[in-house]
Amino acid sequence: MCDLKLYLIFHLNLAYSSIEEDQRREVVKRCYWPLLRLARRFNLPFGIEASGYTLEQIQAIDRGWIDELSFLISSGPCEFVGSGYAQVIAPLVPAEVNAANLRLGNQIYKQLLGVVPEVALVNEQAYSAGILQHYIDAGYKAVTMEWDNPVRYHPEWDSEWRYLPQYACGQHGEEIPLLWNNSIAFQKFQRYVHGDMDMDKYLSYLSTLFSDQPRFFPLYGNDVEIFNFRPNRYHTEAELGNENEWKRIEQLMVRLLLDEKIEFVRPRQVLENLHLPGAGNRLNLASTQQPVPVKKQGKYNITRWAVTGKNDLEINTSCWKLYNELRNKPHASDDDWRYLCYLWSSDFRTHISRKRWETYCQELDNFHAKPGSNPALITSDLLSDSSEHEERQMSSPPMRESVGRQDLDSMRSESECPGQVPSQAGAWQGETFQEQSIETLRDFSTSFRSDGLCPGRNDDSPVISTPSTSLWADSGRNLVTAFESKRCEPYTCEIVQDDSFAILETHFAELTLNCKKGLAIEALCFKEYSNQKLIGTLGHGFYDDISLGADFFSGHIIFETPGQPKVTDLDFIRPKIEQRLNEVEVAASIETPFGVIEKKVTLFLNKPQVDLEYSFDWPSLPVGSLRLGMITLNPDAFDPSTLYYSACNGGFRPEKFQLHQTNFDHGSPVSFLVSASQGVGMTDGSIVLGDAHRAIHLQVDKTQSALIGMVAYKEIANSYFCRVSFSAKEMDETCGFRNAYRTQSFNKTFRISITPILNGEQR
Repeated sequence: MCDLKLYLIFHLNLAYSSIEEDQRREVVKRCYWPLLRLARRFNLPFGIEASGYTLEQIQAIDRGWIDELSFLISSGPCEFVGSGYAQVIAPLVPAEVNAANLRLGNQIYKQLLGVVPEVALVNEQAYSAGILQHYIDAGYKAVTMEWDNPVRYHPEWDSEWRYLPQYACGQHGEEIPLLWNNSIAFQKFQRYVHGDMDMDKYLSYLSTLFSDQPRFFPLYGNDVEIFNFRPNRYHTEAELGNENEWKRIEQLMVRLLLDEKIEFVRPRQVLENLHLPGAGNRLNLASTQQPVPVKKQGKYNITRWAVTGKNDLEINTSCWKLYNELRNKPHASDDDWRYLCYLWSSDFRTHISRKRWETYCQELDNFHAKPGSNPALITSDLLSDSSEHEERQMSSPPMRESVGRQDLDSMRSESECPGQVPSQAGAWQGETFQEQSIETLRDFSTSFRSDGLCPGRNDDSPVISTPSTSLWADSGRNLVTAFESKRCEPYTCEIVQDDSFAILETHFAELTLNCKKGLAIEALCFKEYSNQKLIGTLGHGFYDDISLGADFFSGHIIFETPGQPKVTDLDFIRPKIEQRLNEVEVAASIETPFGVIEKKVTLFLNKPQVDLEYSFDWPSLPVGSLRLGMITLNPDAFDPSTLYYSACNGGFRPEKFQLHQTNFDHGSPVSFLVSASQGVGMTDGSIVLGDAHRAIHLQVDKTQSALIGMVAYKEIANSYFCRVSFSAKEMDETCGFRNAYRTQSFNKTFRISITPILNGEQR
């Protein structure tokens, strides 16, 4: 029988959510000093991990502790493990912030400890393939990630691989050596230390780990602040008895040191065994079902730091605004980026106390008001203009001949500059629209000409409308012609509307909205990309499967709160249709039990794009789950064998996940208390859903609302169900269920842009 080699990584975090700042000195005394004394006394090769921020705080409290740690890692048995300046949840923040966090963390490590660590512990074990490149760029030689969750969706993995070092691989050729953490193992360790498991029972558990093959096992890889101290996060926390818990840890270490079949090693020593049989496999830890694996049981998932807590959506949105400002600031300093990393720390998003929450909100406001910042960028609820960004991502298909184009060409003299049209019937003069006359076509349901020209006119001149003309919802057919100032080309929108549907057709798209269901998208076809609808509504009975025996709409919202009926916007409405220069907007006001939702659907005339906008004016948002922008794929329009979704999860490049032969729902509840099980970070603001030929690109503005994505997929005989939605709020135990946090008014606007992509086009 081979020796069992054990390694431990103790995670130190003075920003711990439920620990008050005035308790930090006590934590250093009761938790951090005993750790170092134990390592020194028994020459134990502990891995000790802390953020740069935690080291700064410890130094301010007790410089002697920093000196002792420096000695133990330079001349003693210990190894320092890095994580970054702050405990940032990497799959939820922009790539530039992740890169800055690791770089700035290394600066503090070098400054205070005189070392730059080689091994990193992934913060909260919240992993994505995209973040690997950041660790490589920061000089790390290995990362530490939990085994238990990734293996759930990789049944092809050999169970022996958990005992050996491997390689974690990204999707673009990057790879880095991998050390395993183990949630069951560190929870067993905690149970022993807290007195829930006696020594014999714990040693019996360890005895199951011995093998004829070499094994390296992570005995512990989690918090230190829970030993001999209680952060008071949960009512179920073990009581702190009279026995010193560090004494129990010491007794265990002594027993293990006396066992000749057990050897303690530093974390980086494990990496020396990548050559062993069964080691060095190149593994993709993420999966389609779980793009962002996180440690521990299902309630501990990525939504925890994204859309739960006291008000995660709002503070994450504020951080996105600050990030956007720093990117555009010519001389943003390391201090600016360091403070942004601090503001993005995970602990402000979970079990934070009221006192610390109020302090954090003040810190957020203070950073907003720093010299050179624009408070309006932070506090305004107005949508940032992302049209320029979207134009860069996708160029419009070639323009077809449209109504009146030849006439406009003939009116333009050779001396006229491009971008100018003679001022007839209202036209562009330079860059300004000059209104001179208006023609609006109405009620031509029987006499509308098939060539798209206006009946009853002697010429074929186009019909010009002003950018602000409104068409109230009455039945009939209307023709809208608009001009794009840069090109002087007319774009038309044909509108057919009755009590049930509003059908809008442009050169680029045909959009059908269901007026009986709150402007749900009945069908959306992008003409240059497919001859059938790509997304829309799948009616009751579409699937020959009772588990899917419902209507599956697109473009709607769903809000669910415990003990109450589901709230949607699927009500009968009379839409207001408003035509502007390059777009047609269909709007409605929808009453719900919690307040009004102002909904707008915008079809662009000059490019293939549809925008969905939801404005909430609710006195409060109860605890629950709010999902919006549901997009249901037409299964007849996409090839199931090549169907995928892709998004950035903290990296510079998107991660692609194949859907074929999977069955999952990121939005499925874990329990009555935890409303979702997974999410997609969308850290460039977008998610793509498509196949080898075409795709739908969905874009949100994170500086307006920091939504996350959720994908659901199920294969049914000869078909499949596929939907993406966007979560603004989920429910778990971090929400608090306190009146002080439930009564906040909810005045938010969300916008989602839908555009098509052909295979090979840039996102």
